[in-house]
Amino acid sequence: MAQETGTTDAQIESMRLACEVLNDNPLVKEAVLDDWGRYGNFTVLIYPAEHTRGTTSQLKGLVRRTLKNHGAHMRQCFPPEPEYQYDSYEKKRKIVGYNCSFWKFDIDFMNYSESSNSFN
Repeated sequence: MAQETGTTDAQIESMRLACEVLNDNPLVKEAVLDDWGRYGNFTVLIYPAEHTRGTTSQLKGLVRRTLKNHGAHMRQCFPPEPEYQYDSYEKKRKIVGYNCSFWKFDIDFMNYSESSNSFN
């Protein structure tokens, strides 16, 4: 039996429910289903309640645990990139902010092959 390759209504609904679950967690200010592709692949943006040194690992763990109940898996996480300013007095770069206020998660229902750039 061939595997279905298109994004199904059930997958979309499952990701909406996953975002609701994430929104109920105190680590999360807001989780938004941002976009989806043709192959059961999704983008979820998570705005954390607080940005600390451990935010990325905490959110990744939370997303992995949540997705287990929805039949999907996390492919990648893109945290905000720091913006630096050089401090001439201390002679080093210091973080003065970040390029965005959310973490972007690529989520898939099917396995993605980076070498062939395709879903299977």
